[in-house]
Amino acid sequence: MQHLKSTAQGEGSVQYPSLTSYVGRRLTLLLGTSMLPTHTPVWFCIASISNILISISLMGDMRSTVDIYVKEIESRYYGLAFIEERILSTTVRLTREEAVRNLVGSIPAGIEHRVVEEGSEFADRTILMLKHLESGDESFKNFSLATQFMSEVSSKVLEVAALIPIGYVTSYGNIAKVAGTEAQTVGEIMAMNPVYPIVPCHRVVGSDFSLVGYGGSRAASALQAKLARLNKEERGFVEEKEIVIKDGKLTVYPVEYVTKKARKNDTYASGQRRIFDYMKLCDNV
Repeated sequence: MQHLKSTAQGEGSVQYPSLTSYVGRRLTLLLGTSMLPTHTPVWFCIASISNILISISLMGDMRSTVDIYVKEIESRYYGLAFIEERILSTTVRLTREEAVRNLVGSIPAGIEHRVVEEGSEFADRTILMLKHLESGDESFKNFSLATQFMSEVSSKVLEVAALIPIGYVTSYGNIAKVAGTEAQTVGEIMAMNPVYPIVPCHRVVGSDFSLVGYGGSRAASALQAKLARLNKEERGFVEEKEIVIKDGKLTVYPVEYVTKKARKNDTYASGQRRIFDYMKLCDNV
């Protein structure tokens, strides 16, 4: 591969920080002086400490480099961050710069990465898969996640959510039951979804088939974008079905359950709420 950029500094062997100094710097960044302010949100503490623990666990893997590859197909830029044919993150953007920036941001602190100009056979095959998935063709879907870069809960949730087929949706709660976590945790992971379109996060909705949110936002524009994607995926299915997996069964429902409800609430004539007020209905996950 030809390298455009590398984070390795200097030539020859790379100097890696000791575990003590690395953790020390991470804790200093997190804790400041002696303790966190009393107003620091609990979720921030948990997320920050989780990031530190993941980084610590990866110290043994720091000699491995994550490759970033982006390729333009029909005026869209498809990209992935990967290592040894395992995917850390994927993206679909309008510019190469956006794609690279998004992928670099997905890599845990302390892990080397490089942007490569020419893709391997695996990278090109994965890019083609992303293109097909984006256009609604799931026949090429085949992947392995780089789980060493993720928490156990995150990797499990992503793997379960990836099973939702086109034409169907499921709830945050259903995924939580299979993944052994809480619906709110599933929502947080979907909001940060690092492997779209492999994981179709727009197909995860509330238990009452409300839209809930999209891309970490409950704004009307986000809900409209989610609804637009779901509208395109209507296939005329009328019954729910169960997907049998190792840890249980994931129940999925025809996407029409969601789109019909959304359209019903998007009218002035009946006095019902428009989509701009629909987010007020989306608190049930």
